[in-house]
Amino acid sequence: GTKYFRWTDKQPFYYSLWADKQPQLITGQESCVSLDGINNLKWNVTKCSSELPYICEITHDKIPSFPEVLGTCVCSNSESSWVDIGDGFCYHVAESSNHILSWAATSRYCLTKGMQMLKVYSEHQLKSLLAYLWRESYNVHMGLVRTFDK
Repeated sequence: GTKYFRWTDKQPFYYSLWADKQPQLITGQESCVSLDGINNLKWNVTKCSSELPYICEITHDKIPSFPEVLGTCVCSNSESSWVDIGDGFCYHVAESSNHILSWAATSRYCLTKGMQMLKVYSEHQLKSLLAYLWRESYNVHMGLVRTFDK
């Protein structure tokens, strides 16, 4: 079941939007979770080795100071794509479906930038982010994982 899924910061999750017949765990492997851009960002279990676009997040109070501003989020460099949906977080969305990483590489990337992988806590948050996901047609890594043997 879902009781062993945890966010990357080890917190349990309370909101979920699983797709039909999910979660289907991957036998003998960690089970990572992605948002399905074709299915209204419902959640699917995917192989952690799958290379997908990603979303990282950071709280407003931890955003570093940089000159470029998009909305109320501050961009860290010219390649950044920050999104502010008014929920106290800024989201860094992979610039295109060509910017893909495995789940572990996404986690490392987010951490090296002082962020964490996307944590989903409401339908409003998902619907707000949907508008920024490249024609709504891609799967995207999120920071929910179920480790092997649990």
